[in-house]
Amino acid sequence: MTGKNTLLFIVALLVAGLAFLNPSGLRKTGDFLTFGLSTGDKISPEDLNSKLAVSCATAPEIKGKFVAGNVFSRYPMNLKDQLLVDVGSADGVKLGGAAISDGMLVGKIAGVSANTSIVQTVFDPNFSLAVRIGKAREDALLKGGVEPRLTLISKASSLAAGDAVYSASKDFQYGLPIGIIGAVNPTTQNVFSEAVLTLSYSPADLRYLFLEKQ
Repeated sequence: MTGKNTLLFIVALLVAGLAFLNPSGLRKTGDFLTFGLSTGDKISPEDLNSKLAVSCATAPEIKGKFVAGNVFSRYPMNLKDQLLVDVGSADGVKLGGAAISDGMLVGKIAGVSANTSIVQTVFDPNFSLAVRIGKAREDALLKGGVEPRLTLISKASSLAAGDAVYSASKDFQYGLPIGIIGAVNPTTQNVFSEAVLTLSYSPADLRYLFLEKQ
């Protein structure tokens, strides 16, 4: 087997392994299988900022110190549940801090070394975050995944599609914008509803992030 054929064989094995471990996370795009590539609705950053200003009781503002870092490519695998960024503890990156793109919270800093950091994104099925929605500040739980969704929404809430979603967990600064809600869907449970989360970006488009500093 030639060197080129050996490399192709290894790539094929990796793709097959990912399909076995998490088949629901795989998507076909062109000639490549990609993991964590959201196919849901998107909203432009400008429109999202407008909706945030309208539907929040107080427009969220990003405070604190952040450092910009480039997102390393993992092409052709496109692993978007975790991103590797080229800044780390030497740059003052805070373990457990927020990772932001164009003013929007995209994930949590899950690992830090001297010169790199690992970001767990909202596209990771293990990601979860307490959030609030709209002027009424209704509580919900953001559950990560290929298509992030909002869960544990009270059926008594008066939310509407387009209401802003922002962080309410003690892990991050209060009020970091995340996206807006789509249609609210009842569940089989008696007291809760769920909703789609609409974002201003696709994970495949992320080329740099701002990471929270100590």
